[in-house]
Parts: sequence; structure tokens; C-alpha cells
Amino acid sequence: MKETMMVPRNKTLLSGPLPLVFLMVFSVGYGSEDASPSEPPSSTSNTAPCITPGDLEWKDVQVPATGKYGEREVTVPAYQYWVNSGLFLKQGERATLTATGTWTLDGDTLPLSSEEGCHTGDVAARIGYENVSCFKDNMTFVATEDGILYLGMMISDGLGDPWLEFLEDQHYGIRHRAQGTKQVVVTSEGATVPTVTKCDAASFDFSSVESGWVELRGQNIVLAMPTALAEQEQSLLAKAMDRLDEGYTHLSRFFGRRPYGHQPIRFVSSNLEGDTVALAGNPVQLDRDSFYTLDDETNVIRQAAGDTGTVDLHDTHTLLHELVHNFADNSPFYGEFTDEVWADFIPLYVFDQWGIPTIYHSTETCDEKFVGTYWKNGWGDDLYNWEIVCFLRQFQMRFGWEFYLRFYAYFTDEQLLKTEQELLQGLPEPEGESAKKPLDGLVWTYTYKVFLEIAKPEETAGITELFQRWGVPTNAVAQPSP
Repeated sequence: MKETMMVPRNKTLLSGPLPLVFLMVFSVGYGSEDASPSEPPSSTSNTAPCITPGDLEWKDVQVPATGKYGEREVTVPAYQYWVNSGLFLKQGERATLTATGTWTLDGDTLPLSSEEGCHTGDVAARIGYENVSCFKDNMTFVATEDGILYLGMMISDGLGDPWLEFLEDQHYGIRHRAQGTKQVVVTSEGATVPTVTKCDAASFDFSSVESGWVELRGQNIVLAMPTALAEQEQSLLAKAMDRLDEGYTHLSRFFGRRPYGHQPIRFVSSNLEGDTVALAGNPVQLDRDSFYTLDDETNVIRQAAGDTGTVDLHDTHTLLHELVHNFADNSPFYGEFTDEVWADFIPLYVFDQWGIPTIYHSTETCDEKFVGTYWKNGWGDDLYNWEIVCFLRQFQMRFGWEFYLRFYAYFTDEQLLKTEQELLQGLPEPEGESAKKPLDGLVWTYTYKVFLEIAKPEETAGITELFQRWGVPTNAVAQPSP
């Protein structure tokens, strides 16, 4: 089944911006703030407004399609993940930025440091994840690459591991602690980036946008994209944005929560390195060559608007995969393979709600021999994520998706505090490069115990039978580190 992997162009799905080993995929994100959310609107009706206001006001700047940007005031709430300034800069172009107002974090007025560099509470001006500058009151921003200028509050202190230096600013859930608003006056001779709602996408004149870039605004999803692609796929834009909004809504039902203070999740184009095709976060980064090409059936719009259950929709699974990481607060299971398995599996719930067939609708495509051989051979590298997805699919096919809704509901805030020690059976977390491998058996033993805990009486025998038939560990014991 390895040829069925839902990853385009031999690239690799990664779980998110932070390459750390977290506790479990069950984390509740913002905690009680996001628990039991009101139902998020999923698509547009003829009578409802195009975009229903959310729990937190979403800020952007309305700009025309043509002419120079000039001087505009941008409202930047501390809670919002990247505010689109409406400005597009080419490499070498400049913008002057002047900030007024106050942000606080846990009651402390920001910024916390008067030193140069990026510190908690500074204003972050950025084009993508690489071209980032921070300031306190004013600065001149110089673009080192072409792109949309975004503004926001810096959460991290910008020190230490370079991977975390700026990406920690997007850390899942942390902004619910931030309060206040700043006004940033942006002045530039650059071009503009209009925001177009999905309701206006079918009639908007994308060819008139001088910068060549727009943001498409849905109810739950915002998509930054080149106008050339928007113009080429104009007849599909509303359908694609509706589909992405619906995917978000289905995941909110599955998890019983919504991430990022119920803010929309933005997708942006990035030049990702190596085999990486996407990275979770807000924004979600999508590889430019994989999702934004004009001559490819797998561009992000055609994928999101697709209706078939063939390999042509595998990239839609990638989009959902990254959204799952966001909903799960980027806290996957411990383990060599289980980091990504849940994010590969849960999108099948969304496909089922859409009524779109997948290769996991029947048991004929799933072979327990692959999984059993994996554990018997001592954690070999030949097992593919999708064989384990097949294993998880067995419980859904036998007991329905309601089984997994109970499974995730089990992990309350209180339970999460207990889970690590329950999983490790009192031993300290293993360390080192190989620490994850011996944890795989413990993870599945723990999963088995929780499955039995949340099972209905008539389900328990079937759970044990599936674990045994597939050769998945049910009695692994934690061993002290040598």
C-alpha cells in the first residue's frame, strides 16, 4: 500500500513547526477556552452573510487592487496570528512602520526587554517565516524576498534554538494570554494585496491586481495565493473555500474544540526545503512547487474543490492532515511512527462526512501482516504509516466514528495531567536519539487500555481481538534506561 501515500511529489509531511516530542495527540489546545465551541459556520447560504463574525474580531486592511499602497493604519490585536497589512513588497523595497498602543501578557505591559532583537511583546514584521524583523516603536522594514507584509505580536524572546527563534511566536494556544491592541502606521510605495471573500471570488477581477497576490477569505480558512492561479481557477474558488471551511467544521465536531481562540487558519505559500511538503501552524505553510503551480491538477484549488476519491484528492488529505495537527495542539503520541499516524487517520473522518470514498473504506486493502511483522521484527523501518492507519480504521468500521469521539472526549484537562506517568508507568521519559522507538510499545499498550476504558460492554471483546490479530502490543512494560 505504499503507493497510496497521500503525499505529493515524493515530499514528506511534517507534524508542525516544532520538532519536539510532545505528550499525545489528545491535547485540548487552548484548554477550557476552546472546549465545547459553538458550531462554526461551514459554508455560505443565500440568506446568511458571507462571513459570520467570530468570537475574536479578525483584522485585515481593505485596499484597492491598483495603485501604490501609500500610508495606512493597521490594527494589530495581540491575539491575532499574523495581520495582513495589505502591502506587497518586492525584494529590496521598503516600508516605514510606526507603532502606538499597548499589549500585555499575563498582566505585564510589553515589551519585556528594551534590548535590540526580537523579544516578547515586540512588533514582528515579516514576509513569510524567514524575513522577520522586530521593533518597539518604529523601524524601516526592507524586504529580502517578494511577499505580503504581515504584522503581529512577538511571543518568544527570539533566543536559543534557531528553529524555535521565530516559529515559537506561532506556538499553539499561547496567544490567549495576550491582551491589547496596537496601531501600526505603514507607509510604502509598494503594491497592494486585496482581501477577497469567497462570495465575491467568482466575480472579482483578479487580472487587475497589480501586486499579483490576494488573500481569499473564507469563514474558517484564509488562503494567500497568486492572482494568476486565482484567475485560472476562478470558477472553482468558492467551491474550494467552502470545502476547506467544511473540513474545518467537521474537525471542530470531532475534537469538540477550535484552535487559536477560534480564529481562522491561514494557508501561505512557502519554499519548503528538502522533502517537506507542508508544516502545521497558523499560518499553515504549503510548499509552493507542490500546491501553487498553474499547470498541475494538484494545485490547492483543484484539490480542495475535487469530488473523487482517487489519488487526485491525496493532496486534500495533506491539507486536512495539517489542520488535524492544529486542532490537536501539535501534541502527537510518543513513538517512532505514531507521531504522524493520527494526523493521517483523522482526515478519513472528514472524507466520510463528505461521502467521498477512500482506500480505507474496505478491509480488502488493509493487511494486518504488515503491522504484525513490524512489531515482531523489533521496530523495523519497513512499516508504512498507512498500515497503522488501516489498523485504526478497523475500529471505526466495526464500532463507528462515535468510538473515536468517545476516545478523544476521554482526555480532559485533568486526564492529560495524568497521562504521561500512566504511559511511562512511573519511569522518567527516555532521552536521546533512539528514545522514541522503545516508547512505541508503551504507546499502543496505553492506547489499548484507554480503548477498553471508553468501550461499551459489547465492544471489549472486539477490541482485544483486533489488537491480537494485528499483533499490536497490549502488555508492553516500561524498562529503565541503561
